[in-house]
Amino acid sequence: MTRAEISRATGIAKSSISLMVEQLATDRSVQILRATSDNRSGSVKGRPGELVEIDPSSGAAIGIELGKNKMRGVIGDLSHEILSEIEVPLVSNYSFDLALKTAQEMVSHLLSVTRITPSRIIGIGVGIAAVIYLPAELESQESENETVLDHRFVRELSEITGFTATLENSANLAAYAELLWGNGFGLRDFLYFKADDLIGGAVVISQEVITGSLGGAGEFGHLILDPQGPVCKCGQRGCLDTYASLHAMASSASLTFGHEVDLPLFKLLVENGDSVALRILHDAAEKVGQAAAVLSRVLNPEQIIFSGELIDLHPDVLLLIVKKFKSHMLPINSHVKLVRGSLGDQATALGGVALILGQSS
Repeated sequence: MTRAEISRATGIAKSSISLMVEQLATDRSVQILRATSDNRSGSVKGRPGELVEIDPSSGAAIGIELGKNKMRGVIGDLSHEILSEIEVPLVSNYSFDLALKTAQEMVSHLLSVTRITPSRIIGIGVGIAAVIYLPAELESQESENETVLDHRFVRELSEITGFTATLENSANLAAYAELLWGNGFGLRDFLYFKADDLIGGAVVISQEVITGSLGGAGEFGHLILDPQGPVCKCGQRGCLDTYASLHAMASSASLTFGHEVDLPLFKLLVENGDSVALRILHDAAEKVGQAAAVLSRVLNPEQIIFSGELIDLHPDVLLLIVKKFKSHMLPINSHVKLVRGSLGDQATALGGVALILGQSS
């Protein structure tokens, strides 16, 4: 935009806009470009002036995912360009101290390879697969909320790095990423399913990720599909997790075969076309489709995005979800598209970047 366009859009006098632009240019927060017939607005007439744009190099954000046996980190600038990424494998059930040390080293590595100075870092977005209670409610939850250690993690990461770190649920961050870079781009309302060891999700309304009053929105895994169904660890019966999580499917296979079937073995059975494993997978996919239809009756989204290991287990999984969804949906939801997530394993870490960039805009 030119100074004149900014003045018209904001109602601020052009002379005041010029002073502010000069100061921002001195601070290297914006860059001033010569307008040409290619980059100038169609509404601008007369002699080309100068365009004012945000300088992408003036700020950057870091995203970190604490996965079950690995950590991922990415760094992106104000133009939404991803500058570098890193993945570090870790042992399962890694310690708090190891996670903190690894995160610190990842931040140092990302700054080093991109040659970004610490003063340009806006913040760090950190994602974990857990319910994140909002800070205002944290004090009353400390005695019973296991995620308090995760809040301690971001506090200590902030102290070590000097950057403000923000904690968020991994599915919510993945939804932020899909909204900015993926299959949610340009949409106002969509749902995001993340089906792994357990099932999580996110709700996007008017291009905002809805976290709920205490941060617990999007717990799709605890949507009750059958009040007489299997007992869930939440104390209820028939939750989606008890049918369609990877743990539930492995447990079902163990009961059927009469011996323990862990997740790697279950995945191998599916890959080899075992009829029992495929039946279990088929039933799980149908339950996800049923859950998606129920949520659509309430929220009427434009699209539902599915990601996670369950979706990747077999090419037919998404097809089965779609088929079940269509058999349970209301006619008003016939327009809803069911699609695969486009960002893969990077979605949560990318979402950490998107969260911080969104907070700064």
